[in-house]
Amino acid sequence: AVYILKKHHFEIKNGMNGILIGKIPEGGLSRSASLSINLIYSILEINGYKNIDTMKIVDMAQEMEIEYIHSPCGKLDQVMIAFGKAGFLTLYSQKDGKVSYIQNPKNSHEIELVILDTGTKRHGLAGTDYVIRKKECEEIVDIYGKEFEFKNLNEITPKTYDCLFEEIGFFNLRSRLKYIYESKSRLPLMINFWKTGNFRKVGELMDLDGISLRDDYDLSGLELESMLICARADKNVLGARLSGGGRVGACIALRKKAPLDFLKNLVETGY
Repeated sequence: AVYILKKHHFEIKNGMNGILIGKIPEGGLSRSASLSINLIYSILEINGYKNIDTMKIVDMAQEMEIEYIHSPCGKLDQVMIAFGKAGFLTLYSQKDGKVSYIQNPKNSHEIELVILDTGTKRHGLAGTDYVIRKKECEEIVDIYGKEFEFKNLNEITPKTYDCLFEEIGFFNLRSRLKYIYESKSRLPLMINFWKTGNFRKVGELMDLDGISLRDDYDLSGLELESMLICARADKNVLGARLSGGGRVGACIALRKKAPLDFLKNLVETGY
């Protein structure tokens, strides 16, 4: 953190003793992004810096992970941690780098997000399939971007997608494109359902995304899928999917608020 701050011309004279306290389970819940952002804010604060642009904090936190841990992460985790506001859905547009908010609907008190930790360990993204998926997506751009006029997969239109999908001769690249494109298409639908408080539809889209992460993006694993089966057996769970870079870590479920005893029993006996 100190190295990155100095690289960005912040004068760092004061060090600190610190204690880290947290309750975040093993993987898939943005622990490293949270730590990076907190370290940057803490070091800036003890060195007299105030009111630093929040997106600059995000950029430096991402840089810490890429340069120090060699984890080729994006900015999504860091943006949500730095910009998230209670009572609002936080939206981040990768295309223009802007953050916006949608107030939670009146019936949002009826639902909850439940984290289901599989108890598996992952030591960062650097040695995971996440790295391979990123390279596969870059490969699609490298091979087909010039011919189909796109610089990243976010730019692919419905017309381009149909032609490109037929053109790609590698099964793994076709599958990765399918997930990225369909996931992007699900997002505006999910936002509209969230705005209107239709959480059952939001849950259905979560399920679809989780299934596609398993079948098309190939990022799930035995423990994650076992946990998801347990979660979906609870009639109060509206939708569930894996969280984070995949293979191991945690799942997240959207659930009607109700006593957790039945779900806990499902996990304890089924998982």
